Amino acid sequence: MSHRPLVVASLVAGVLAIVGVITWTLTRPRWDPPERPNFLFLAVDDLNAIVGFLGEQPGSPLRTIYPDAARRAEVRKRLTPNLDRLAASGRAFHRAYCPAPLCGPSRTAILTGVPAHTSGYHLHRQNFRECPPLAAAVTLPQWLRQHGWFTAGVGKIFHRSKPEPQGDGRVADWTDRELSWDAFPYRYEGGPPHKQDVTSKYNAPDTYIRYGITHTPVAQMHDYQNACFIAELLTKGTASLQTVDKQMAAVTLPEDRPFFLACGLFAPHFPWCVPAEYFARFPTEEMAIDESTLRSWRSDTDDLPRFGLDITAVPDDSRNELQSFLKRALAADGPAALVPLMRELNQAYLATLAFADTCLGVMLDGLDASPRAKDTIVVLWGDNAFHLGEKARLGKMALWDEATHTVLVLRVPGQPEPGVGVTTPVSLQGIFKTITDCAGLSTPPQVQGTSLLPWITDPRRSGPPVLTSMGFGLHAVRDERWCYIRYRADQQELYDDQADPDQLRNLAGSPEHANVIARLAALLPTNEAPLFERR
Repeated sequence: MSHRPLVVASLVAGVLAIVGVITWTLTRPRWDPPERPNFLFLAVDDLNAIVGFLGEQPGSPLRTIYPDAARRAEVRKRLTPNLDRLAASGRAFHRAYCPAPLCGPSRTAILTGVPAHTSGYHLHRQNFRECPPLAAAVTLPQWLRQHGWFTAGVGKIFHRSKPEPQGDGRVADWTDRELSWDAFPYRYEGGPPHKQDVTSKYNAPDTYIRYGITHTPVAQMHDYQNACFIAELLTKGTASLQTVDKQMAAVTLPEDRPFFLACGLFAPHFPWCVPAEYFARFPTEEMAIDESTLRSWRSDTDDLPRFGLDITAVPDDSRNELQSFLKRALAADGPAALVPLMRELNQAYLATLAFADTCLGVMLDGLDASPRAKDTIVVLWGDNAFHLGEKARLGKMALWDEATHTVLVLRVPGQPEPGVGVTTPVSLQGIFKTITDCAGLSTPPQVQGTSLLPWITDPRRSGPPVLTSMGFGLHAVRDERWCYIRYRADQQELYDDQADPDQLRNLAGSPEHANVIARLAALLPTNEAPLFERR
């Protein structure tokens, strides 16, 4: 029997494939990125993937709170209209994961390019410069500054927005102002200045976490004032503001240098305290959270290994913040208080997120009115996400999606296919390389991570697995389908994120998934730095 027909068919198929590649290359949208661009770098604290443009994504918390699609569509319009318009005009990464589920370690990994498992910086009791592997690290703004960019910022970019006295008499400058910035006015960030301005029935007086309506006007909220400063700086080229020590500070963008302009919004980080108009957008009676929801969140802990269970509110000795609220509500009003409590907590987060979106809109409007808009790349990111009751938790510091799946949007002038989202998992660890690629620069030798720039031209491309670290030996690794979490060799979790986007079923004990676990476990760090912590 002759094999010639098969050979001919194979050759034809090969030629057609080559023609297809050439045709796609010639017909895909051309893109000429700006040379030596400006950057508007927007960090949003505790930014959950609960935002409007992700509201229909499988696993979105909005689908639990508002299971009715029509109601959910209404809520999405009230929630993050400014973030949604940024996503519609740029490249939104629908499955963006933080390097670490805690503010300081995540921001440090992003801004130095050094992941926590390499530095040992898993906590943030000390400034990152005190961690020996990071003492001489060149930060992202520092690198740009060294290469001719004017770097300026305000708010929470690194872990804190101003210097703070240490117990030994030293002062730690958490902003890294001397090395990283040409201008960084020390400012407050967040919402109302006074705890007594906020009253909610179930707030625990001994906890940092609190929520409720503030009587502070929007114009006096610190995040809003910082956003107005950035907007004025973009539109007028110069702006001034009052610093924490009651001095006036002025910043002027130079005409002959590109800029890297950063603003860190503290909201929606705790405290969830914003004016009443934001709470009114999300009436608790519209929410579907009920007793069955609470039972499902509680039962979702049944298949967790001991380490995972210990970071929920289920054990009697739990240190999760949710337990403080539950005990206070039970003591005040009994079991009937638990559903109203969880609705109020979710309402307060949504309200604070909507306030942060208002601040974002101020800055985006300022950029749109700026003469430099056509040469400015926008990078918006959240440092980590936040549990709002799922798996019986309130807070971050976990490796499940609720604490690690955050928001990332890039908008590059002239990019092809604006508004097309990226559905492959990516890590915010790649932000440093992304920006240096956009700037036409190399990176310092310590920088790790995968540049996200290729997704600007091809949003449908795949990428490498994503790693998130929570401490020495505590990691999650994700690929297109699976999420593997390991606390110790005998304590692990495996979730099929395609079939089970809410991560309800831990498959780690199933023999048929042993090969998946082995493959993902091989991607975990093998040479970790010891935990850095100096008390």
